[in-house]
Amino acid sequence: MVLAPMPVGVQEVDRSTPGGDTTIRGTGSSVARLDIPRGAVIAAADLEWTGSHCDGPPALLFGATRLIPDRITGDRADLAAQLGALVGRHGIAVSVGGPPCADSWSLHVVWWVEEPAPAPPAVELSAAENRALVLEGTDAVHELRIRNIGDVDLSGLSLAGEGVRCDPIPGMLLPSAEKTAICRTSAKSAPTTTSVAVTGRDTTGRIATASAELRTNGFRPSIALELEEVPAERGDTGPATVRVRVRNTSPVPLEQVAVGGSPAACVRPVGRLEPDQSTVYTCRVGRGAVVTLSATGLPVVDGVVAAFTSSARNSAVLTLAQPVAPAQADRVPPAPPPERLDSGGPLENPERTAGFIGILGALVMMVSVGALSSASRASK
Repeated sequence: MVLAPMPVGVQEVDRSTPGGDTTIRGTGSSVARLDIPRGAVIAAADLEWTGSHCDGPPALLFGATRLIPDRITGDRADLAAQLGALVGRHGIAVSVGGPPCADSWSLHVVWWVEEPAPAPPAVELSAAENRALVLEGTDAVHELRIRNIGDVDLSGLSLAGEGVRCDPIPGMLLPSAEKTAICRTSAKSAPTTTSVAVTGRDTTGRIATASAELRTNGFRPSIALELEEVPAERGDTGPATVRVRVRNTSPVPLEQVAVGGSPAACVRPVGRLEPDQSTVYTCRVGRGAVVTLSATGLPVVDGVVAAFTSSARNSAVLTLAQPVAPAQADRVPPAPPPERLDSGGPLENPERTAGFIGILGALVMMVSVGALSSASRASK
């Protein structure tokens, strides 16, 4: 015979508190309901009964499971171990049937709830890939995504990094939510990588942090200028020909490319040059002149022509060969120096020497004739 269950005094347990307890009662084999919350750890389970007519320890029926006390003191038994093994940490809501061999019974269960340690706060930071070219000295703009990948709210979010300037991040970031932030880095003359970190705190002050890399494709605009004198044809005494070559050595197009300087004959507007594109022209300049030219151009970044202060510049100087006079070009080379005799004296011009010998002979003859005449007069 099954008696109607007695009122069950189940204590409402606040799961935010560290524990709870409940007592269920019955007479004979009456049934009462036992509720233990999930996550509970059984601290005690005391069974008491009166008017026992049992041959052995009175047993309780938990659903389809029969529990027999293993520790009995008088009219009291301890069921903590058996009930703890049955409940585990999953909680239980089950009908309990009392021992039919007892006049009345009661089961008092005490537990505590082991609150799991809250998961640490966690955040994720990622940066959009920045492939655009950025002019040296200007700001590269980076878009970053901040996502709360933890189970707790985050507040006090901030971004920081060496050489990185980021906008404030207002408000709180809820679990699984994300925010977008903007950071800026100053572009150098070559691609660079900068690290940036985000930090946030949960309500207990624990810190979540993550980092990402910002890539800045900085560049410096450049242009090449080459001057070359074209070899003249033989006998050409006119102006020299100068070949001018201008090449865009920047990774972006250059607009308003022009060559200036002196002489004016070599000054030219060029216009637009694509990356690695070049143009060549010639100009006529007087021989012996000095050609001093400079090439300039404005870089085009994201379809916008940069300011003049960011222009590409280069200079070149060419000194042309001096002109050669035709008379000097046709003149016969001078005769080699006269040979020397063994005495070291020069060998004179033969014609001049023959004339000198003839004059000397005449003088000798004149002296000889005069001497003979004087001797004849003396003998008389």
